[in-house]
Amino acid sequence: MTWERLKAANRLSIGGFAFLALAMIGAIFLIRDVLIGGVAAAVSAVGLGVVFVWYWYGQPLLSLRK
Repeated sequence: MTWERLKAANRLSIGGFAFLALAMIGAIFLIRDVLIGGVAAAVSAVGLGVVFVWYWYGQPLLSLRK
């Protein structure tokens, strides 16, 4: 019973971090779009998304392989 709760909590926290990343990317896109325009805002939002994916998912998965 305890392991199931731990696994469920882990999945929910990963999902929560994904939604947090989307909210932060959306906020950065909105701010940059108002300040400097659409193309630069899209480029910076995609770049921020790549950084989030790498630091929140890529590196932990890479460390599991070692």
